[in-house]
Amino acid sequence: MRPERLLLPMLLIAGGLVSGPVGAQDIDGAGAQFELAAQLMAEGDRAGAYPHLVRLTDERAPFPEAYLFRGSIERERGELSQAERAFLRGLEVSPTHRALRLELAVTLSWEGRTREALAAYDEVLRRDPTDRAAAVGRARMLFWLGEHERSIAAFEAVLERDGENLEALVGLADVHRARLRRRRARSLYERALRADPSFGPAREGLSKVPDATRAEVRVDLGLATSAAGFSGRGGLGLTAHLTPELGLVADFRQDLQRNDLAMAQTGGVSLVGRVGSRLTLRAGYEIQVAEELRTHRLPLGLAVRVSETWTLMASTRPGVREDGRAEHLSMVGSEHRVGILRWTLQVFRGDRADLHETVAALAGDLDFGRVGVRVGVAGALAEQSYATLGAQVRVSLSSRHDLVLGFDHFTLGSRHLFSIGYRGRL
Repeated sequence: MRPERLLLPMLLIAGGLVSGPVGAQDIDGAGAQFELAAQLMAEGDRAGAYPHLVRLTDERAPFPEAYLFRGSIERERGELSQAERAFLRGLEVSPTHRALRLELAVTLSWEGRTREALAAYDEVLRRDPTDRAAAVGRARMLFWLGEHERSIAAFEAVLERDGENLEALVGLADVHRARLRRRRARSLYERALRADPSFGPAREGLSKVPDATRAEVRVDLGLATSAAGFSGRGGLGLTAHLTPELGLVADFRQDLQRNDLAMAQTGGVSLVGRVGSRLTLRAGYEIQVAEELRTHRLPLGLAVRVSETWTLMASTRPGVREDGRAEHLSMVGSEHRVGILRWTLQVFRGDRADLHETVAALAGDLDFGRVGVRVGVAGALAEQSYATLGAQVRVSLSSRHDLVLGFDHFTLGSRHLFSIGYRGRL
């Protein structure tokens, strides 16, 4: 539940704003008019209370809650600038009013003015460092600004004082999910649901955390073109995840018909291990058979994530549905994993001395959720040096099935390879 949904009932009950039924004939002055507006708000008649609140706030009546009520109604109607104005006028009447400052922060965040919202939360915390609503709001703004480590620290500080704070649990889980820390995110969402099984944001967040992948299957078919004509190529691959940090990779590739170089079969096996959140190491053994020649390869690889997840947030004005009820859409977010830099060094040892060569490959990945792009270059230093330029586009058909389209250009023989592949997760 949003904090603004709790503020009005709390004010009406704890603040003693309604002293009893007030009829229109009893209205005499701003005080009586405010009591009538508060009564209507308590009864859920926001439309009936609105004209009284407009009159009170336009005349600068000394009732902070009048500005709070009007601002909440304006925001429900999608009039964010009017809501902001109402809250600011209320703060002129009562500069230290906590609820007005919190509601101003919420409204600024809806408008996409995240840094101003952060400043509003900081002002509340300056007056009361133990204010949990402000602390959670501040942590959320830091997340939206991409300051993930500061956001994590802020959420964890809230949980140190209140270990079952649902908003803080879900907020912290959201940050870890954005950082691709799936196990940590899942445990936090589940912890929130254990405290309140009906808490919607936790259920929604948990549904966005992918299940752990036990294995991945790859199938590729390619068509190579060169001056000598066309040739085909097929490939199979399997990755078994032994632990979340360690995987076993097996690959097999086969030329489907003779090309301008030679028929070839290639098979290999590698271990891939993740070290921390930024490094992935790979080491293995590979053998290629091209007619009577066998080439042994010892692939060594290092993958480095050079940039963390960034979050693109867009402000959305709340709308009003056809049935007249307000539709709250505070922010629309899109999380992207970008900038994964991989380089691989392979050492080849052949049965003939002139086949000793070193191959270095560099590839960069951009991952936009349903679509991913990889661009790479490789070069070999040997008696016959050559280079390869390639690109792949991945399209996710579902959470477990991907389609991959590829293109590679080989300077040796001026060959081009067009490929289509399938990736499946078990």
